[in-house]
Amino acid sequence: MPFTAPARCRQVLDPAVADTVTSVLEGVLTNGTGYPNAATIGRPAAGKTGTNEAFSTRRLAMLVRQRSPC
Repeated sequence: MPFTAPARCRQVLDPAVADTVTSVLEGVLTNGTGYPNAATIGRPAAGKTGTNEAFSTRRLAMLVRQRSPC
């Protein structure tokens, strides 16, 4: 089933802020703790890594850029 956007969308985050945050999170995958494993998905992506206190569990939350349907 194709996605149907709501009738009205509004921008809630300043584009410059969104670009800065995305750029910082892209660095996690290209130069930081997500590299090299997450850097090989073949498209622009960004992410945030995390561990627990004992470093026995690792997490990676990723995002990929897509155009909004609005």
